[in-house]
Amino acid sequence: MKKTLFVLLILSLLMSVSVSAESNNFESSYTTDNSILSGIEVSPGLFKLDQLPSEKQEEIKNRSEIVSNYLLQMSVKRTKLNKINENVSLKKDNNITFKEMIQIESLQSEINTIETQLEEMGINKIQPEKKSVTILSSSSSDIKKDFHQLYYDSQLGLHLFEGHLIWKNDNYSDDVSICPAPFHGCTLDIGGVDGFGLESLNRQISIIENTDRFYLLGSDLSTTYNLSTSGSSRDYSPYGLGWKFQDWYDYDVFGPEQYNAYKMMGWYYFTFPDGNPSPNTTLSFTLHYGKTWYNTSVNSFSFGPGTIGIGFSSNNNRWDQEFNVNYQF
Repeated sequence: MKKTLFVLLILSLLMSVSVSAESNNFESSYTTDNSILSGIEVSPGLFKLDQLPSEKQEEIKNRSEIVSNYLLQMSVKRTKLNKINENVSLKKDNNITFKEMIQIESLQSEINTIETQLEEMGINKIQPEKKSVTILSSSSSDIKKDFHQLYYDSQLGLHLFEGHLIWKNDNYSDDVSICPAPFHGCTLDIGGVDGFGLESLNRQISIIENTDRFYLLGSDLSTTYNLSTSGSSRDYSPYGLGWKFQDWYDYDVFGPEQYNAYKMMGWYYFTFPDGNPSPNTTLSFTLHYGKTWYNTSVNSFSFGPGTIGIGFSSNNNRWDQEFNVNYQF
């Protein structure tokens, strides 16, 4: 009898350990010790890759490049899909054509495939809280949050924050000066540089060098502009990153006009210097855009804790918009 009870006790313990291990599978991999930065002192702000051995530097660079390519492809496809759905919804009878139906199914399938590939790579989504998106400033209603996602990369043991903003309309053309040569076409800068930022509101972070990416999608929904290494300047801080860039409008006599910054897309890998958040912790992140025209420019970014801001060269001819999103760990 005692032997039977002993065997049952052992089996019970084994089952308990098995269930515990299964339920904590993500949590066990979600630790600072699992990070590629394990054993390295990390400070808030920009983390320089030269603090790591060359093989780890290459691993981060290669991994970041592969993931970035997937995110960019998915973002462009998602924008096209949303545009088709929007056009269908604007029809009086919401009647969808066969061509539109094929396009929607094809784009959605391609997006699903990329998401599956990312999951298989170990890029895990951290789900946002429901109804967590709030507009912090209402200087303009012409811009909206298009997409945001916080990930945990189980291979690198790092986080990845992605955020996109997009124009609701073509009111960006209202800020454009008159083309001096309308019969020849021209490309005109719209004011000075604009600003786009992705920030953490609650906790200091350390952004991993050479992993941040910033792209613009033109109003033709096909042309992408890579401003990750040139065409923009970056302001790093212990709470996030801001890109300054020039938007422009192209008058084309023989084709459609093009606005280069119809959609802004940015992301970066980062870590929490003071350790990963405990389970059930809620943290806030922000997508921020500063728009200028005429002679106004974005001068600077100010980051956290709890507040963010964009500094302009003038109080006129500019506005900014912020979106706050919450994630529960």
